[in-house]
Amino acid sequence: MLEQRQLTRRKFSYYLLAFDDKTGELVGHWTDISPGGFRLETLKPVPQDADFRFRIELSGEISRKGAMIFNARSRWCQQDSFDPNLYVAGFQIANLPPDDSKIFARIFERYGSKVSNGNSTNNYLWK
Repeated sequence: MLEQRQLTRRKFSYYLLAFDDKTGELVGHWTDISPGGFRLETLKPVPQDADFRFRIELSGEISRKGAMIFNARSRWCQQDSFDPNLYVAGFQIANLPPDDSKIFARIFERYGSKVSNGNSTNNYLWK
């Protein structure tokens, strides 16, 4: 049985695209965020336990940097329950440098809306 954790997870209230830094290909857009990861909505299934190098564009209100590049591992992927043409996938962020950790924390605080039934739910990274 995979591990279950109780972490703060929030709906993501900003349209943030995640690109594969190696290919430039759009992987998906963020739908949820937690202190240790995020969930993407994608057009293609994502292999489980695959390592990704993501690039996200940053607004001036978050950072003076134009983009942040970081590593994350896919933890799961499934077909979207409402739209069978889409997939949702959970990612766990690898170690971030201190400056990028601060940026990620700002993103979490600024664009993460508390889940309606409380702010602590089963984290989507581990199913």
